[in-house]
Amino acid sequence: MRCPYHLLREVVGYCNVCGEFGCGDCLTEHEGQWLCKKHYKPIADQMGKQKRHEELLTKPERQRLVVHTKDGKTSYGICFAMNHKMDGFHLDLLDDRGEPVGKTEYHSFSDLKAVFYVKTFDGKFDEQHQYKEWHPQGNEVVVEFLDGEVMHGHTFHVYRKGEPRFFLIPSDHNTNNISVLIEASAVKSVLGPEEYKARRQHELDAFLKDNAPTGRSQDELMGDFHFEHREYGRAMKFYQTALENGTDNRTRLRKKMASSQYNVGVRHIKQHDYVKAFSCMKAALESDPANERAKEKYEKLKQFLKKKSKREPTENIQM
Repeated sequence: MRCPYHLLREVVGYCNVCGEFGCGDCLTEHEGQWLCKKHYKPIADQMGKQKRHEELLTKPERQRLVVHTKDGKTSYGICFAMNHKMDGFHLDLLDDRGEPVGKTEYHSFSDLKAVFYVKTFDGKFDEQHQYKEWHPQGNEVVVEFLDGEVMHGHTFHVYRKGEPRFFLIPSDHNTNNISVLIEASAVKSVLGPEEYKARRQHELDAFLKDNAPTGRSQDELMGDFHFEHREYGRAMKFYQTALENGTDNRTRLRKKMASSQYNVGVRHIKQHDYVKAFSCMKAALESDPANERAKEKYEKLKQFLKKKSKREPTENIQM
């Protein structure tokens, strides 16, 4: 059988999408299937775009950055080697899938909370891959930000109070963060581990004493303490224990559990982990079906993940 477009060539197959017959010049084999030029073009375009993106990210002079501002905004991008002694830097922006959007954004250090040097933008890094390693030579510290976030690690150089910004190497090397450039004006305190531990214990003792007259159990009060410090994961554990003991106001505890689950979900959204965020919002509504904030986020995430599952059928999403 001759090719309808190249009469001197034999047909090698037909397009698995439209059924059109063709020769080796008309059809392309992809993952065991023949495709005509029309139906192979979107695949070829996507493969080319991905290749260009990977080449861009693997350039040694480029750095994957997640930028957090003091007013709560987050930007993802790459930039040339950053001089942290300057007033700011330019960031080549990426979308939520880590692909270039063709825009550059200037960031002034004075407006920032911290700049995270990350392994990957989606947090799903290859544990076998050898990423750039930083070897700290400074102090072991606990950094407490003005917004309540707490970070443990070692300073890259000896920490000197008064420096406008400094590098922190996270204590947990198995996280997605390689290092963090911290803006000092966004920091409440920088303490040694033992000093921080003693201060937190003092704060906890005072909190429990001040709130003892409320009649709430110690587990619930512990949950409240961690919630106030934005440690929502820990707060959930204490609220769950209080619920299991069954001696407290269950409606109140379920509302607190829902608020904690909601806030954990919001953090997953900021990290672009929408599947985990959806699970958190679902759990929040199971704890407190009347939680309007969780309802809103749940519906938005549900619609977003449905569209994503159509684009990426391999994504395992439990609706």
